[in-house]
Amino acid sequence: MAEKKDNEVKVETTETKKVEKKKGGGGKIVMIVLAVVLVILLLCGGVAFFAYRSATDKVEETTDVWEQIGQEVEKEMEEIEQFEEETWEDEAEESEYPKVDGELLEQNLLSDRFPEDIPLSGGTIRDSSFDNWFVSVNIMTSSSVEEAFLWYEETMEETDWVITSKSRQDDSASINFENELEDDDFRRGEISITESWRGYTNVMVRERY
Repeated sequence: MAEKKDNEVKVETTETKKVEKKKGGGGKIVMIVLAVVLVILLLCGGVAFFAYRSATDKVEETTDVWEQIGQEVEKEMEEIEQFEEETWEDEAEESEYPKVDGELLEQNLLSDRFPEDIPLSGGTIRDSSFDNWFVSVNIMTSSSVEEAFLWYEETMEETDWVITSKSRQDDSASINFENELEDDDFRRGEISITESWRGYTNVMVRERY
């Protein structure tokens, strides 16, 4: 009877140790898994941190580049504004062209094809051109649109040209004329007078073929 109890005790003790051993092994596995997870989390955190730092550095670099570009653009705009101001001042000084009743400057720019019987007012010849349909000249003068209009209106009446139509506004005017002499071929032309925002009046005289 006593031996049976001892055996039972031994069996219970052995089984208990086995259970405790199994429990101890399971705890180690959990600890290992937790350690691995922790390591992975640390690695992911490190990678994320470095990625964030890299992205932040790139953003800072991009911001610096844009700031530099903005400074360059601002500098260019200041130079352009300064150039325009200087150009405006130069043009303002040169805008004092002769009046319509004064001297005609830069006559060397007048095309050889421009007819001598069409009167040209005083001023500065800006350019002259011709093609198969017309010949023209542009004159810049300090006279007003009204003064240039009246000059051409009076001067054309003293020639063989006949004014067929005319109109005048505050900042522009026009005169159409033609020549119907029996000895000449039919000819016609026009005078366009416009006020420039740069402070002078432009007179365009054209004969159409």
